[in-house]
Amino acid sequence: MDIKEVKMSAKELRSLSLEELKEKWEALEEDLFNLRFQSATEDIQDPAGMRMKRRAVARLLTVIREKEIEAGLRKPKPKRIPRRKRKKKSPVK
Repeated sequence: MDIKEVKMSAKELRSLSLEELKEKWEALEEDLFNLRFQSATEDIQDPAGMRMKRRAVARLLTVIREKEIEAGLRKPKPKRIPRRKRKKKSPVK
């Protein structure tokens, strides 16, 4: 996968279909696996490429999740209810 595809913004990714997004995700995961394997066995030429691809995978998964929620394939996470702060007990006398 070339660098242009890795640097796609979330806005550009949202214009793609769910199937295209999943194909890109699989390709990025494969590239990332190869980079990890390469880094374990020898020196890699572009160590920053791993970081960029990890972030691109996260961006893709975020957009995929958004699309699945819109299509009704997945439920959104419930919002957290903030905890009430406990009052500090006064020291026992």
